[in-house]
Amino acid sequence: MFNRIAIGTANWGQEYNGTKVDEEEVKKILDYCTCCGINTLDTAEEYGSEEVIGRLANSSFHIVTKGNGDIEKSLDTLDRPGVYGYLWRTPNTFGSFNIMDKAYKTGMSLYDVPDPGQKWMTKPKILQVPYSLMDRRFEHCMEYWHRTGIEIHARSVFLRGKCLEKSTPEECIAFALSNQNVDKVVIGADSSKQLKDNLDFIHKWNKMKCEDEEIIDPRKWKEAK
Repeated sequence: MFNRIAIGTANWGQEYNGTKVDEEEVKKILDYCTCCGINTLDTAEEYGSEEVIGRLANSSFHIVTKGNGDIEKSLDTLDRPGVYGYLWRTPNTFGSFNIMDKAYKTGMSLYDVPDPGQKWMTKPKILQVPYSLMDRRFEHCMEYWHRTGIEIHARSVFLRGKCLEKSTPEECIAFALSNQNVDKVVIGADSSKQLKDNLDFIHKWNKMKCEDEEIIDPRKWKEAK
């Protein structure tokens, strides 16, 4: 499941939600991601984190960044010839010009649920949407989008702390991961320790995997005497 986690970096270059992660902590987060198999970083031109990513993240990380079409500026800041994903902030300008030589996949970061018959100038390859225990507005769209080959990234799984008033971080993340139409769950963290704590349940789940047929095959269960 770790490869379905993406790290949000809104607080890497500036204060976001009351916290700014310093560079030493960013390095620890990146090291943890490398060890666990988390390979996607989510950023945006306005976050101020593209420059931090460009200096500290190695080429094994897939970068998804957002903006309004000035991908050259982002690539220069990221110090990369291209990115995995580039998402438009304004859907009405998506597809107005081709940047496929600079981004493996292009798409949009949506805030409003589109009309059922919505047609875009170009078919998006990625759609990033808010999705959480409290906000399920896009849920009915996800199955259709995913079935047509669109990659779905879920953000705002904590809803800026609102979901944490009634649920744990683990429950919020597990809820988003339980939707098989979601390809990436974007989560931020104030520190590497917080990130590890929030994802510890995945380590526990992974350790529970069993190959012993005496346990997992009910035909081989022995009746207790």
